[in-house]
Amino acid sequence: MPGRRLSSFQQNRELYQQEMEAQEDYNKRKRRVRRRRVLFMLFALILCSGPLVTTILEQQKDLEQKNKEKAKLEATYSNLKKEKKILIQEVEKLQDEDYIAEIARRDYFLSSKGEIIFSTPKE
Repeated sequence: MPGRRLSSFQQNRELYQQEMEAQEDYNKRKRRVRRRRVLFMLFALILCSGPLVTTILEQQKDLEQKNKEKAKLEATYSNLKKEKKILIQEVEKLQDEDYIAEIARRDYFLSSKGEIIFSTPKE
């Protein structure tokens, strides 16, 4: 009987080892599947984020260009406002008869009755 007990013990031990090996194989397969799933998700994330990143970079470049254009247009607008102000003042001056007479004398050498115009050379 002692020999038989030993063999049943060995059988149980072998069964236990087989079960443990089967469990290890199952765990290895499970880890492999998990690793593949993680790699697939990572790959999918990289593929999805690529177009998003390029879109963001393009929008950032466009925004920078628009801001430069806006600054130029604001400068132009400011200059036009100044020019408009000057032109409005000029229109107001041109409505004054004394100013018109002064320009006529200076630029066109017109004179009033009894006036003699002497032109001096400009240096």
